[in-house]
Amino acid sequence: MEDLNLQNAQMPKIDIKKYPTYKCHKCGGQLFEHACILKEISGLELGMGTESFAYPLEVLVCKSCGEILKDHQEELGLSEKEEKKESNLIL
Repeated sequence: MEDLNLQNAQMPKIDIKKYPTYKCHKCGGQLFEHACILKEISGLELGMGTESFAYPLEVLVCKSCGEILKDHQEELGLSEKEEKKESNLIL
């Protein structure tokens, strides 16, 4: 039977074994799970009034220790001790 998955049909053939495996920078784990971070975005910036909204961003989290993949931390401007602030989010 033909593979009808067009996404796979467009991928070039590569030898995956020759590339390094991502590891958690905290514990060295190699298994990750999908998780979601919510960023608070001002309604004023979105042109939707004064209330803030939750904007979901998908990240990868180490399955062993729960640490967010370091690339995602840097990309999203997250620090290990992100300041907590009051929020008036509408979900």
